[in-house]
Amino acid sequence: MNFRFHPDKYDENKESNKNPENIRIEPTTKADFEAMKGTVIPSSFWNNANDFINNGKGFSLYVGDKLACIAFSAFLNKNQLELGIETCEEYRGKHFAYITCSALIDYCLNNNLEPLWAC
Repeated sequence: MNFRFHPDKYDENKESNKNPENIRIEPTTKADFEAMKGTVIPSSFWNNANDFINNGKGFSLYVGDKLACIAFSAFLNKNQLELGIETCEEYRGKHFAYITCSALIDYCLNNNLEPLWAC
């Protein structure tokens, strides 16, 4: 099932959500690619970390120095980017997937890419 992106709803929801102060979001690195464990992780969609770094895009959310969540391109095709999201178990239910995915959606909007999410 593919979900359609609604910019107006995204803007409305984004304005009402503030990020906690104890987190930081950074572009996903090779170390993040290799460290993230779970079922929806970049290594399930890309050949290796170098392939992802050279051809994909992602954002990682840290709580202190600990990787908590990653939102990444599961694939890029012309003007579309399919979103993949994984949150470490101990950080689930804290709104981190939304926050991290928002960084990736903003990247899409700033680069004329349509964000897609399929499940």
